[in-house]
Amino acid sequence: MASNEKSVGVEAGKRSPTDSQQLPARSLNECSVASAATVTQLRPEGNSMRMRTTATVTRPYFRTPAPCTDEDTLTTDELAAVFAPPRHEHAGIVAAPAHAPVPALGTNTSFGANRAPLPFPAVAARLARSERYELQGVARDVLGANHRIRGCLRYRHFGAAVVQIRNRRDTGQAYYSGLQVCGVAAACPCCGVRIAEERARRVELAIAAWRGTGGQVALVTLTFAHHAGQALAPNLDALLAAYRALVRGGSYRRLKARYGLAHFIKGVELTWSAANGWHPHLHVLGFFAGAFDVVAFERELWALWSAQLGRVGRSCTRAHGLKVQQGFTDAHKYVTKIGRQWGLADELARANQKRGRAGSYSPPDLLRACRDGDLAVAPALFVEYVEALHGRHMFQWSAGLTAAVGLADERSDQEVAEGADQADFVLVEIDGADWAAVRRVGGIVRLLDIADAGDSEAVWQFVAACRALRSSQVLHSISSRLDFGSREVS
Repeated sequence: MASNEKSVGVEAGKRSPTDSQQLPARSLNECSVASAATVTQLRPEGNSMRMRTTATVTRPYFRTPAPCTDEDTLTTDELAAVFAPPRHEHAGIVAAPAHAPVPALGTNTSFGANRAPLPFPAVAARLARSERYELQGVARDVLGANHRIRGCLRYRHFGAAVVQIRNRRDTGQAYYSGLQVCGVAAACPCCGVRIAEERARRVELAIAAWRGTGGQVALVTLTFAHHAGQALAPNLDALLAAYRALVRGGSYRRLKARYGLAHFIKGVELTWSAANGWHPHLHVLGFFAGAFDVVAFERELWALWSAQLGRVGRSCTRAHGLKVQQGFTDAHKYVTKIGRQWGLADELARANQKRGRAGSYSPPDLLRACRDGDLAVAPALFVEYVEALHGRHMFQWSAGLTAAVGLADERSDQEVAEGADQADFVLVEIDGADWAAVRRVGGIVRLLDIADAGDSEAVWQFVAACRALRSSQVLHSISSRLDFGSREVS
């Protein structure tokens, strides 16, 4: 054995430390140090943990630092000083430092034992992430093997040697980097949430910057009458055709000039109900130079909109076909479809769980219905929805708006879905064989739950367990296919 490697007799996945137990020294990936320390990397090898010295660095990750020396072991008390999050005196709530990863959910006897309970927002975020991955699996089954979602967050990106697990620098929540992503916001719950969050962030910045210059914003909703039995694609074509004709007309340009409408952001929302079928509608966030008469603007805009609806063979009453809202504080959420009229608590607790109103199904609701078997036509409706949106630009900023509010050009959906923040901490790097084992035994989501705590040793222990389980599955599969009874023993 090389001089810089040594075997530590700790069985992977069976750590349950006591006060007298000596544990392997943790590296930069596992603990914070007050001064530079020799970093060791722990990886399972057989029935023991192999520790290899790699570098000398410092990571101020947890609030309470503990000195690391050249010794091979730290006592449990020393580790507790490093890993125990600060406890607030009231309500018995344990809150992790703002810059630290969130502790693991509850108490796990095998991986990450003796951890404090998560604060409620972290629990909600974890549950939402778990459902996103579950619904992604449902979408994968519904859309079939030929859709791009098949390999999303399952297989390594072309050219990537390893899969990274990173912890977000603000919340500590873990995520994967180096995996293929589909970037299809309409079809994929995982990519869709990341894309919607980025859109919401940019829209919120745009609103704040515009209002800072004395401008005003107003939200315009446009739709038309529809009924059950109508296909989605023709209705969506008609809606977008009417809008294009509206904004290209001379009457609309004169309306903009009169009311100081300088820019817009357009988003499309689609829902379905048994009573009324597909309901496509546009949300257009208008950026006005200053105060304006909302009632007069709505009246004149309705005259133009109703005329364009007639030209595409559609109609609607004014009460249902057009609405203008000024001073809507959550306008950015409305446009990007993070949620409808949601407050902060809903956003934290029910991310990607937007529910339709009174029998109305949003696209995530259709996936939940596919999962739960609540709606027989849900799979066909979801396929129709994805196919109708294929190749369409469903979210658009007007030319010159990003420059007017001082924002960089918008990234593509694929770039947003693939993007990893380089400021986020890389917890571990998993090679192809280990990742295949994690994926094949269904441990993708559980591995992220463990990694939320920022404990790389617990991560490696879980990876080792996945590898062992996968090996046993392969052996069982091989043995079940061999017909030993038909062979003669000589």
